[in-house]
This record gives sequence, structure tokens and C-alpha cells, in this order.
Amino acid sequence: MLSIKDSAQKIINDLPDDISFDELIKELAFKRMIEKGLQDSLKNKITPDEELEKEIEKWSKEKEVEDYEKDNCNRYP
Repeated sequence: MLSIKDSAQKIINDLPDDISFDELIKELAFKRMIEKGLQDSLKNKITPDEELEKEIEKWSKEKEVEDYEKDNCNRYP
């Protein structure tokens, strides 16, 4: 198994030379999230589809409220 430093170096070496620092940080964070998700999956630390559907529905409703408030409640300073 590669050390964290070796893993980061491999990711960096696989990226184009003209990548920005922000893109590099995003890429490293993305790879880490993928690794963590795979590790959680192997440990059976997963969220059932039904729970995810409820969470997504909740987020959607919250977004609708935010959009409504932004469009209708901030008309007057």
C-alpha cells in the first residue's frame, strides 16, 4: 500500500503540467473522497437507497424554499 505522500505524488504526476493550484487541491480532495467512500463500502458503512432518496427530497424542498425566499422576500431592502 502506498503512503499518503506517495499517493499524492502519483496523482500530481498524472495531472497536466498547466493545472492551477486550485484544480490540484480539488483533484486531491476528490481522490480522497473516492478512497474514503470505497473504504466505507468495504466496511459496509453505506446508506440505504431509501434513506438517500429521503435526503435528496429534503434537499430539493430546502432549495425550493431558498429560491422562493430569494425571489420573493428580498424585494425591499
